[in-house]
Amino acid sequence: MSITGTLETFSLPEIFRLIDSGSKSGRLILQILPNQINLKSRLYYLWFEAGRLVAISDRLNSQSLIDIIKSRGWLDSKTLAQLKIASLNDRPLGIYLKKLNLLTSLQLQQIFNLHLDIVCQLFEGSEGWFQFDTILPQSQSEGLQAMPWHEMTGESIKATEVVLKALRSQKIGIFLSNNYQNPNTRYKS
Repeated sequence: MSITGTLETFSLPEIFRLIDSGSKSGRLILQILPNQINLKSRLYYLWFEAGRLVAISDRLNSQSLIDIIKSRGWLDSKTLAQLKIASLNDRPLGIYLKKLNLLTSLQLQQIFNLHLDIVCQLFEGSEGWFQFDTILPQSQSEGLQAMPWHEMTGESIKATEVVLKALRSQKIGIFLSNNYQNPNTRYKS
């Protein structure tokens, strides 16, 4: 099943609620129009499993998670090259690296939180398009549009919880921008 539309027709919170309420598994492609979000890319891929967000990337080369790990200095290219990551096709890369004691649960949580921050910023865009393609369990075994194991930390969050987190962060941002623009603003306690 594939659903395509614009964010003007279906808001991102509505899309996430649909994914959560139907416990959908699949890939959501989002392209936000220019000048709406302050991110390095306007095109993002989000993967869901049974209504839970499991991965996000701004490209499809299976290198986003590895690039984050290398940029933080947690593993180097030589160590990563020695691992049999290319043949990993049945579990998240994060869990694999944790099992080898190369990454900790805390490090994986930090990466997942970084991804959540990006998703929350995507909720600020109201113009663009989306496409959601479901992934069926049998298609994974046949190798058709399988889950992106190389992009997954092993962490996940319900799609509706992502919506709540995004809306909370937007409200805080609006509050701060409204109340701290004037340096003479004072609060009574």
